Amino acid sequence: MVKPINNFQKIIGHKENIEFLKKLKNKPFCRSLIFYGKKGIGKRTLALVFAQYLNCLNSEIAPCGECSHCKAIENLEYPYLDILFPGLINPKDIKDDEKYEELLELRSQYRLFEKKPESSKKDTISIDLIKEIKERIKMKVSDYQIYLIFEAEKMTQEASNAFLKTLEEPPEKVFFILTTSQLHKLPTTILSRCYLLKFSPLSIKDIENYLLNKGYKREIAKRASLFSFGSLREAIELAERGEKIFKEEIIKFIEFRRKESAYYFFRNFYEKYSELDYDGIVNLIKDLILLYRSLLYQKLDYLNLWEIEPKLKYLAERKTYEEIINSLYKLNQIYEECEYNLNKRLILFHLYSSLYF
Repeated sequence: MVKPINNFQKIIGHKENIEFLKKLKNKPFCRSLIFYGKKGIGKRTLALVFAQYLNCLNSEIAPCGECSHCKAIENLEYPYLDILFPGLINPKDIKDDEKYEELLELRSQYRLFEKKPESSKKDTISIDLIKEIKERIKMKVSDYQIYLIFEAEKMTQEASNAFLKTLEEPPEKVFFILTTSQLHKLPTTILSRCYLLKFSPLSIKDIENYLLNKGYKREIAKRASLFSFGSLREAIELAERGEKIFKEEIIKFIEFRRKESAYYFFRNFYEKYSELDYDGIVNLIKDLILLYRSLLYQKLDYLNLWEIEPKLKYLAERKTYEEIINSLYKLNQIYEECEYNLNKRLILFHLYSSLYF
């Protein structure tokens, strides 16, 4: 007889965090939690599975993933599960049926065990949504109420301030879970009222095995797991690219050393990429960050790029630690700048000037 498994066992890594969360059901010594760690390593997934664990009808193998409560939570249809995320609009403010359908479609991207696309950097979590939560927690119900706030660093200042008292003294059987990949952006007043649970990057082997089980070829799974740097979401995105992780023009972008050559290349590059939409520009910057990070890890002997992409190993040998680290620093600054600078052409100009001057 096959031993049944619960949804906790389907999660890759984070075993210590799982054991800690199991203790909170009957001994809720903290009910306001912050899950923090890099993007795509399972914070959202574990938050939803924990919600299933709290309300699962099958106490023997909770969370079973099969009972009506578990299914409802998986599909984000459980009445006592609320999720907030950047760009969400209060349903009470929507009068148009078509807009309401769009909201449901946006919300559905956060379902359990589905790959969530990255939200736009300009979206926020408004005070209106926090006020709605404060009204909802006044309900007296027998089940656990779970409020998940994904990408909590994107709460506006007004929203954060309005949330403080509620976080400090949540009602009985109410859990708040905030997730973030940028802990430093959360106000200290929020941090001081929550228990911080760190999520470490996943192991290369665990990610590779996951991709193999999903049917990807071994070479693709190996390459994607190496370049993912511990993020399952990034590994899936890289695996979906197939044999080539980096486009040729991305590699060429960092090959030039003489400003004369760089100028003519960038003119052609600019003509091509200036027509991209805003998200396309952001993805371009992310690819460059990934590439430079790979060069740095080659320098540190963490990767063997010769087996994966010989040209990258050659580039790593040509560049110094200082050049790579400076470029990474500048690229990350530009990526953060995208949060408030929506001018695509200006972003591209900053990209060029930061790397070549």
